[in-house]
Amino acid sequence: MGNPIKTVLKITKSYGLKASGVYLLNKLGRVTCDVVVEHLVTLPVNQISDSGPLLDGFEARWMTPEEVCEFSQDPSNDLTLEFAEGVKSNNRCFGIMSQGRLAAYGWYTLHQVKPEYFFQTGMQLPQNLVYMHKGFTHPDFRGQRLHAKGMQLALKSLNEEGVEAIISTVDWTNFASLKSCDRLGYQRLGRLMKCTLLGRTFSRFPPAAVQIGISQGSQLPSLVPA
Repeated sequence: MGNPIKTVLKITKSYGLKASGVYLLNKLGRVTCDVVVEHLVTLPVNQISDSGPLLDGFEARWMTPEEVCEFSQDPSNDLTLEFAEGVKSNNRCFGIMSQGRLAAYGWYTLHQVKPEYFFQTGMQLPQNLVYMHKGFTHPDFRGQRLHAKGMQLALKSLNEEGVEAIISTVDWTNFASLKSCDRLGYQRLGRLMKCTLLGRTFSRFPPAAVQIGISQGSQLPSLVPA
């Protein structure tokens, strides 16, 4: 992020001293014990605001594995063939297309989340929750609120299958995203933490997440007592 002093001053001006302390603590933790900290957040589907109609020239729908595979051929779409394989199981990709181009998409997972998509540990979800682990808007289509519209339409569809809330993660130093989540009404379930001490990897999973039926997939040694 450039000059550390300028970064701290910028963070302090925009988000306050506490945010600067988090930034510095994160820097120290990354160097000393490879620490990773993220907030686990959730938002009820019925609280997602209407972002307005989809603009003319765009169409939105769940994408087929074949479509994901086709769009993955273009590196600017930030998709891989592995994503196409995922659509065949419990992963879903909701895309917004324009004249044959992929303008935006959101990646959602039901029931069981693989370690590579969640904190390198994986996660089990109850039937009424869905995990969104990626949202992407192509640079050529940014500024048109496509991400918000895509999420609204995708979750409306999933709600018809019994999904009541979305789960996601935000890095604890991504202050802009955290502020946006707070403004939208997301509830913070707690911090996910993972670090390596003396060659062993430890983790912490928020108790509030367990209380609503979420469980960590791979059970690493706990960072703190349960």
